[in-house]
Amino acid sequence: MERIDDTENNGTGKSSTKNAQGEGTIRWRRGKAEVRLSLGSLGRKNFSLPTCNTDRKAEERRILLAELAGKLLAANRIERGYPLLEQAAKAEGRALLQIRGAVDLMCNGETVKAPSAGMTFKDVAEAWLKGQLSAQFPDYVKPRKEADAHLRHLERTVLGADPTLQSMVHAYAAFRGTASYGLAGAG
Repeated sequence: MERIDDTENNGTGKSSTKNAQGEGTIRWRRGKAEVRLSLGSLGRKNFSLPTCNTDRKAEERRILLAELAGKLLAANRIERGYPLLEQAAKAEGRALLQIRGAVDLMCNGETVKAPSAGMTFKDVAEAWLKGQLSAQFPDYVKPRKEADAHLRHLERTVLGADPTLQSMVHAYAAFRGTASYGLAGAG
């Protein structure tokens, strides 16, 4: 490790420590440490190190972040793993161990794809009642007893419903005992 500035403060309130290519740089600004890493397609990014108040702690965290970033880059998962790097820069203790484990799982392809915004209630209900969610998340989702009966009930009442305005008007009219309740073209 080559020290760019031997003084803690060279009049600008900044000092830096530069390392080998791809290993990152530690900077001190107003007594706060940050690491700058090159993250491939994401470019160079800065990570604040609020828990590191000494050169030694900052260097240890730089090494850890460079290691995690290297794993994510090698697995082509840097875009998905970037939030984990941000968390790792700030975390300590057990939380930091969990983040390291999450990066390892992500790099090994053992993580589950996050549900998309296009996932509907029907998709979630069917995945739950057919046992797909309990297979993916056994510690969090228990298999549903009498799942077939629940699925049939949901299909009859909610999932099979036609959510158009016309169908709602007809349903409301049937409830009120009127023909079409005054909407043109609804009859």
